[in-house]
Amino acid sequence: MLEIINIDTGDHIPYAGTSLMGHVTTTYDKLVKTFGMPDLEPGDKTTCEWHIEFMVYDEDEGEFPMYATIYDYKEDSTPYGEYRWHVGGHSNVAEELVHDAMYNKLGQDYLGKAEV
Repeated sequence: MLEIINIDTGDHIPYAGTSLMGHVTTTYDKLVKTFGMPDLEPGDKTTCEWHIEFMVYDEDEGEFPMYATIYDYKEDSTPYGEYRWHVGGHSNVAEELVHDAMYNKLGQDYLGKAEV
């Protein structure tokens, strides 16, 4: 099991090559409370996006980074209420890390739902 040691966000995080790995159903405000303001301005397929680096620890492999993105997809405007956000990454562990980080930050206020 991976333990999150540190979380970094920003447009300097390498996110190229990530693809859809799952979803998190939550609100924009809860994402901001957990990961800060979005990193990208509206584009052709997203209105906002977070780039996240999780520094994780594994008993067998030690410390290493894992990457995730959270984004809306093909929406006319940024969804501020409860929404099924897309989670991108290089493996399906990205979705698990997003859920863990949100629960660790928000506790009982986090009511996210994992969906594939």
